[in-house]
Amino acid sequence: FALVVLITLSILYALRCLHHFDKVKDEFVHHIGVNYLFAPWMSCLLLLQTSPVLVVPSGTFYQQITWWMLVVPIIMLDIKLYGQWFIKGKLRVLAKVANPASQLSVIANFIAAKASFFMGWSEMALCFFAMGVAHYLVLFVTLYQRHPGSNGVSPKLKPVFALFVATPNMASLA
Repeated sequence: FALVVLITLSILYALRCLHHFDKVKDEFVHHIGVNYLFAPWMSCLLLLQTSPVLVVPSGTFYQQITWWMLVVPIIMLDIKLYGQWFIKGKLRVLAKVANPASQLSVIANFIAAKASFFMGWSEMALCFFAMGVAHYLVLFVTLYQRHPGSNGVSPKLKPVFALFVATPNMASLA
């Protein structure tokens, strides 16, 4: 059922990309919206880990190819997200654009670490785990060390505070 829902949502998003490319481009450039692009890849990796052996046999070439197809977009989004923090200068410093939704990229790194460990790639798992922990520490300090007069989190983003619990949980699983 989860796979059917994921495929349906993927088809609908592909149609959105075809018919409303300008809105998708705005999502990719937005400092909050870009974080939600991690969600489909995270759910695919979790589905890959829980799939029956008949779908993608464990330890096979197909599992490795599927892993790479799902992790490369996470790596590209990480580079885009971290790159905009370092390259954009004073317009996009981390203290201004960090929000609780930024933890989705951290969770994606932990899921990729968990998936690579189950495939037997311990070095790759350690790399993703270390990247997730480093990003989480920087993000955690940034979100909690804001000045009282700075921009708070908008009321629309209040449900995203649940990610403060989800990120350490996924780290402990990874």
